[in-house]
Amino acid sequence: RFWGEPLIQQRDLWAERDGQVYVVSCRASPSGFDGLMPLCDQILAGLTLR
Repeated sequence: RFWGEPLIQQRDLWAERDGQVYVVSCRASPSGFDGLMPLCDQILAGLTLR
């Protein structure tokens, strides 16, 4: 249900390591979401949990 807040699309990556949960969120307006996903993919590909 829409209450007037800005509309966004979001893609989340959840990861667990040693009992800790990490969440990385990529967010954008619906009109720009598809264009930003390659950048989000690059960021996630370079992510390492140590």
